Amino acid sequence: MGGAEAAQDDGKWNISLLMGMHSPVMPALNKGLLQSPLIGNGQVIYDEETGDTERYDFRYDSRLPDKPTGPKSGFQLEWRANEYHSFLIGIGSWEKTALGVLNVEFPTQGRLNNVNYERRNKVSYTEYNLGWRYRFLHFGDFNIYSLLSINEIFDFDYREDLIFLYLRGSDQQGFRRIMVTQAQTAALLAGMAALGAEWRFSKIVSLSLEGGYLWGQQKLRPKAIQTLSDFSNTDQVSFDGLPFRELSDGTLGYLPNTVASDRIDGSEAPYVPLKLDMSGWQFSLRINIFY
Repeated sequence: MGGAEAAQDDGKWNISLLMGMHSPVMPALNKGLLQSPLIGNGQVIYDEETGDTERYDFRYDSRLPDKPTGPKSGFQLEWRANEYHSFLIGIGSWEKTALGVLNVEFPTQGRLNNVNYERRNKVSYTEYNLGWRYRFLHFGDFNIYSLLSINEIFDFDYREDLIFLYLRGSDQQGFRRIMVTQAQTAALLAGMAALGAEWRFSKIVSLSLEGGYLWGQQKLRPKAIQTLSDFSNTDQVSFDGLPFRELSDGTLGYLPNTVASDRIDGSEAPYVPLKLDMSGWQFSLRINIFY
């Protein structure tokens, strides 16, 4: 953008649509909870005449993909004070999902059933940000800029669905049992530094490519945990070692995949606190509309 056109933007506002990705570190999630086993036991009838049962122990190692990257989108409102400096406020959201399916033998109501055990994991957050953009190089319709921003993650959500689909040959063919666990937390302060390039190809529209690194002030600890389950006492199944559980301090913990099945006794001793580091690289494409 030439100097004459740049001067015309002094004091102007633009709204931006942002589409990109965020790749937070989160080793406790990607290398921890997503790799956690499901350990438990159920009663299985071994004598049809008497109805006598025996204990059937199970362990399902459903390891979900540990890719940290998820899509991010949002809006920004920017005020261009002059050719070099502008200030912005924005809001955005990010989401990452993981899915894994195992075919297993699962005890329910005294029978061993052919079941697809499915794990669906989703983490997401909403944030707002305040920033300063400095355009330090100009090449005609192009400029290169730096960005410094303060980001506040105010709504972090964790959800995991454990789904048991009974297949052909099962007494409960076609039925599902579902267990859903949700947790939330909020108020993580972070800062971001980025570099970007902008191409102003018309008086009212420009495109920007931007990449930067977000530093989280601290690690998130999901809490406010709620679990809903379709299972009942008549199913005669016990989940002594779920992949996750609420710890005594009210936060979420996960079961390491290295834990031995015989260490599981229903207590929280084998569980590790889930601490999520949201620091990581961000890349985005911005469409800027001037008015």
